[in-house]
Amino acid sequence: MALVSLAASSFGADALFATPLCVSEKMVQHASNNIELFIKEVSRVLKKEGVPAIWTYNLLKINHEIDKVINKLYFSIFGEFWDFKREMVENGYKDVKLPFSEIDSPIYQIATKWNMKQLFINPLNLISEQLLNAWGDSDKPLVVKWPLNVRIWRYV
Repeated sequence: MALVSLAASSFGADALFATPLCVSEKMVQHASNNIELFIKEVSRVLKKEGVPAIWTYNLLKINHEIDKVINKLYFSIFGEFWDFKREMVENGYKDVKLPFSEIDSPIYQIATKWNMKQLFINPLNLISEQLLNAWGDSDKPLVVKWPLNVRIWRYV
């Protein structure tokens, strides 16, 4: 999921958007087909010194052994079915070029604790035995993290 969003409180700024601006991942992907239109719209609703940010979460991470099994499912089994634009998400929108001053972003992540049953959904049946071996005690909650890729610019 991607948003062009305001992090005013993080930057100690007053409201920098004329109106709130949210853009879905699909819209960012469509914008890659017409980046000029996307930039025009962001520039239209953004006030001077505004801070547009696009973000997405990436593949979850738990620990090395479990990650190997999940990566097998994600890349080797599901990989051929991903839309080619999925690469935009995978690389944290590094290929998106905007005519604003980019700001270094802190490192973010979404984190929660899940046990194996909370993660265990039908597609995982393809790797369930390997995942169970990697997980160990399936009732033991492990920290599950999704790295957040954030890029921030300043409109000057």
